[in-house]
Amino acid sequence: MGGDDLGSEDEYLDQSWGKSKEPVADVEEVDEEGIETHEQSEGNSRKRKINDQNAKKKTSLDNLNESETKEHDDVKLRKKVKKGSMQALMLETSRNIADEDCEVQATFLWTTFTHALKMSGDDIESVEKFNSTNFSPTTKALVKNGKSMPVYFKSGVLSSNKRLKKWKEPQSPMVLILCASARRSVAILKDLSSLNLRIGKLFPKNMKLDEQITMLKQSSFGIAVGTPNRILKLSQAPVDGSDDTGVDNEDCALSLEKTELVVIDCHQDQKRFTICTLNDTALDLMKFIRHAVVPQMQKRKDIKIAMF
Repeated sequence: MGGDDLGSEDEYLDQSWGKSKEPVADVEEVDEEGIETHEQSEGNSRKRKINDQNAKKKTSLDNLNESETKEHDDVKLRKKVKKGSMQALMLETSRNIADEDCEVQATFLWTTFTHALKMSGDDIESVEKFNSTNFSPTTKALVKNGKSMPVYFKSGVLSSNKRLKKWKEPQSPMVLILCASARRSVAILKDLSSLNLRIGKLFPKNMKLDEQITMLKQSSFGIAVGTPNRILKLSQAPVDGSDDTGVDNEDCALSLEKTELVVIDCHQDQKRFTICTLNDTALDLMKFIRHAVVPQMQKRKDIKIAMF
């Protein structure tokens, strides 16, 4: 019958016959090897692709780092050039600052003031920016006749020349002059000799600090001349001689409570540096202005800064 030709169901479901035929087995082995080879090929391909991607990333990072390094170097160079240009500008401005108008003087002094004190860590947040009203008239008009402090004082920068000669306020001179060195202070004293006044000498080579404290306490001077470091120390030294630094300048050996004019002598040394740009004097000068001059300027309008 036709149904017998198809074979029984058990014979159809029995697949053991396929295992007894070697050609089929050979085909199966070849297929497994082929599959394994293909997988290895794909793995190698993926590895090459990953390596290529990593190489590209490394190249990109190297280029980025090189670019960033170059950009960083460019920024550093620009800052260095800018810093150098700023220093050069300040040095050049300082050399003729006494001849500039009050607005330029105020800007210059404020710039050097903030730079020095920020570098030293002093607080300047409460200090109001200097302006032209804090400054005495320029000395430019005196150039034709030759700069002379006696002539300058007689030009109207003081409230009264008679008061200068009859000054009776101990510890607080009417005029305080700051010079870059003791030698320059001596030169200023010689220039002022024509005024026939008692002048306080506030620099190291003349007297010891204790002697100057006693001198200021017992005597009055219309004019005092000194160097920034010694004047700063005197402005912080208590009158009673205790070890505690005076908090209020009015209670110290040198007080600006009655002082009318603080003169910054802008004489140039052999290298054309001034008291505002010399490392040995600039910081002490700015600290003195911060702790002694500024508090008085905040309290009253009749104290001025002059750049001579």
